[in-house]
Amino acid sequence: MGKEQEKYQLVTKVELLTKEKLTFSVRNPLLFKDNERKYVKVIQAFALILGAALILGVGVMFLLMGSMDGLYMILPIPVILILIILHSSEKAQIVQLNMNFDSKLSYVEFENNYVGRRQSLSNPSQLKIVVRFFPLPKVGSIKLISVELVGLSNGVDSQEVSKEVVATFRFWSVKDAQDKLNEAETSFKFLADWLKIPVVVEENVLYCDTNTRNIF
Repeated sequence: MGKEQEKYQLVTKVELLTKEKLTFSVRNPLLFKDNERKYVKVIQAFALILGAALILGVGVMFLLMGSMDGLYMILPIPVILILIILHSSEKAQIVQLNMNFDSKLSYVEFENNYVGRRQSLSNPSQLKIVVRFFPLPKVGSIKLISVELVGLSNGVDSQEVSKEVVATFRFWSVKDAQDKLNEAETSFKFLADWLKIPVVVEENVLYCDTNTRNIF
C-alpha cells in the first residue's frame, strides 16, 4: 500500500504494545477526501512550475548581464519557495494516538500528536460514531464523523456521564460522511474489542448550534 493511499484511510498502523497499551494512527482531521482535493494539487503544481520558471528566467537574465554575483544572491529565493511547497505537500497527514487502559480500575487515558493534551475517562461504556454538522455563520459549515468514547467523567462528580473525542474526520458534505459510517464502524472495531465495549453508530445527523453549543 502506497503512502498516498494510506494517508486517506481512517485508521492505519494499529499496534498492540501490551495488554494495557495500544497505539494507532488516524487520518488528519483537516484532510479531505483525495478525489476532492485536486485543486490543491493544481495550485501546488502551478507554484512549482512558476518557481522553476523564475529560476530559469533569473539565471538567463544574469547570464546575459554577465553578473554571476547577482544570480547567487537571487537564486535562493525561488529555491526556498520550491522546498517549502514540497515540504507542505509531503507533511505528515496522519495523527498518532497512544492509549493506556487499566482494566482493573476500568480507567482509560490517551493522547495524540494533533490535540496535544491528555484525555481520560472511567468506566468506558461505548464507542459512539456519529455524523455532526456545525453551521458557521458567513463561513459555511463543518461536516464530520466524530468517534467518541463514552464513560464517566474523572472530575469531582465521578458519576457524571461524559465523552472524549478519539478522532474526527472532515468531509465535503453530510452525504459523504454518512457514506463512510460503515467504514468508520469497521475501522474502529479493534478499539471497542480491546476495551470490551460495543460500537454504537448514531443513525441521525446531530446538528450543533455553535453559539449555544447545544445539540438539537
